[in-house]
Amino acid sequence: MQDAVFGFLGGTGPSLAAAIVGAFAAYATAFAADVAETLAEDGHLIPEMGRRLRDGGVRSGGGRLRFAAVTALICALVPLIVTIPLPALAILIALAVPAAVMDVRLLVIPEEFTWALLFAGALLSPWHLGAEDAIAGAAIASAVTWVTMTVMEYRTGLPMRSGGDVAAAAAGGAWVGMTSSGVFVLCACAIFMAYAALSGALAERRFLPMGPALLAAIPIAPVLNSWIEGLVAGAL
Repeated sequence: MQDAVFGFLGGTGPSLAAAIVGAFAAYATAFAADVAETLAEDGHLIPEMGRRLRDGGVRSGGGRLRFAAVTALICALVPLIVTIPLPALAILIALAVPAAVMDVRLLVIPEEFTWALLFAGALLSPWHLGAEDAIAGAAIASAVTWVTMTVMEYRTGLPMRSGGDVAAAAAGGAWVGMTSSGVFVLCACAIFMAYAALSGALAERRFLPMGPALLAAIPIAPVLNSWIEGLVAGAL
């Protein structure tokens, strides 16, 4: 019986932990976004969040719970598809989820999150070959993202370039390394296009933030790159 319990916890523990960290990060960040939307121009976010919590919070119409539930489900799947130590996964989720929620809610990715994510990736990620490889991955991913946005801006005449998205791409590149950096950007584009099509934003030509797709592609890119490499090796 004891072996069965430990086996169950060993199999579901990482997913459960990832779901809890993701849900908490999403709910807390959505609450911060709710406060920020009503904050006076000269106000300070952290003290105001404390005051709102003391006074009973901010009405959200269930939005924060939806963010938390969806994020928990997505985060729970990550340990099932990638191999990553739980502490590194917890840090990745704790930094990437708030950045994504902020981009969805306020159309901005605070640089504190992208810088922290970049350094955490360079130091903790199991998917690159060292700090130099992480730096190369960050440079390639950010450069390709910037060039792609510049070309799209030129072709459409719409403002496409975003410093937050380029910084998110650099952070993702630091996690996946040079070898997977190209796959990472392509994966982010595929996630973005799929969501844009399913949400109707593509047909309506409605703006969608790119940051969440870039951040969601971080754990997927190494798996996809390994699969591609295996496919190529088998074909040769």
